[in-house]
Amino acid sequence: MATLVGCGDAPAGAVALEPDPRVEAPAATAPVGTGATPEVAPVEVPAIQIVPRPEGGERSCPAGSVWVGTVRGRVLDLAEAPVAGDQVSLCGAFCLGASTRSDGRFTLRADSCFPRTAEYPHAVAFNFHGLGYHAGVTVDLNPDDASDLDAVDVPTVHAPSMLESRSVPVPRQGDADQQLTLPDGLSLDIAAGSLSLPFGALERVSAARVVGAQLPPLQADGATPPSLFALTPDDATFAAPAPLVLPNDQALAPNALVEIVMIGGPATSRFAPIGGLGVVDRGRVSADGRTVIADHGIPFLGWVGYRASAN
Repeated sequence: MATLVGCGDAPAGAVALEPDPRVEAPAATAPVGTGATPEVAPVEVPAIQIVPRPEGGERSCPAGSVWVGTVRGRVLDLAEAPVAGDQVSLCGAFCLGASTRSDGRFTLRADSCFPRTAEYPHAVAFNFHGLGYHAGVTVDLNPDDASDLDAVDVPTVHAPSMLESRSVPVPRQGDADQQLTLPDGLSLDIAAGSLSLPFGALERVSAARVVGAQLPPLQADGATPPSLFALTPDDATFAAPAPLVLPNDQALAPNALVEIVMIGGPATSRFAPIGGLGVVDRGRVSADGRTVIADHGIPFLGWVGYRASAN
């Protein structure tokens, strides 16, 4: 039986399927985003496929809870190669954990009721835990707030390998400050002693740009940017917002106002919704039109981008 991880006790009988024992270590692949930044167009992200239980099913949940049966999917890197042997979990008021198999696929069988909570208003989310080796991905499994999720097929999750991406060491208290940059215009300032890391994460900050169909499946309050940057280790938090500059790959006009948006995870839901896109700061396009500059900065590491301000 798989290990139950994290967020409290699982109910009796909850099961997470174990991975294929013949798991092979995934090969590191180079992420995209190290060259010139082309202008990119919006894309449609595949939707989560949900099959409810047939009418007359025996299981029922208390009011305010969601029935979750089996969750299936696959994790690939940006070269479309399987990400094998990495941890995935199904989390809400409690968590069930397993690992991806040698083909990158996973199956999590919960057969449990997940209560809606303040942190998980839709009751349950899927997590791929990159820990800095890959970009982590969080997916809201119940964006329509249904009460019955008997079989859930998650669209293919693309998790960039960060081992060959540009990176800087996490500066500890007393060290010199660090600045992470990419050739296409990204710049992130990291003050010494300002970053708190998740347990087991690599002590370095890395960045990779992801475009179009390889973006995480997500629900957005407003427009979804055509590209996002994965900053790892995901869910690492700053003591104060970290100054951020992004390339203006949407060709917005000079001095145009923007929203800085990020995808929230279990440890960062106070900043952005879990598996959803939330506004974490405002900013504007530079006078020369080349970059987007955040007014204050970002509160955590994860998936970040910008969009034209709605105001």
